[in-house]
Amino acid sequence: MRDLPLPPAAAKVVSYANDVTFFCQYHHIDQAAQVLSESMPDVMNFFNQRGLTISAAKSSVTVFTLDPKE
Repeated sequence: MRDLPLPPAAAKVVSYANDVTFFCQYHHIDQAAQVLSESMPDVMNFFNQRGLTISAAKSSVTVFTLDPKE
């Protein structure tokens, strides 16, 4: 996991064992989604090159917001 590609500067990555979490903080959810989406092809390639796949069933997106409209 040490070689996992780094996300854009606005995003962060945390890993523990075989779990990886990408996260970022923005005032607008669209910006957060774009930043995280742009880094996913590199992450997918990283795992595919090692013969690993990301399980869609075990993957999720979680949004934390103070805005009740979102």
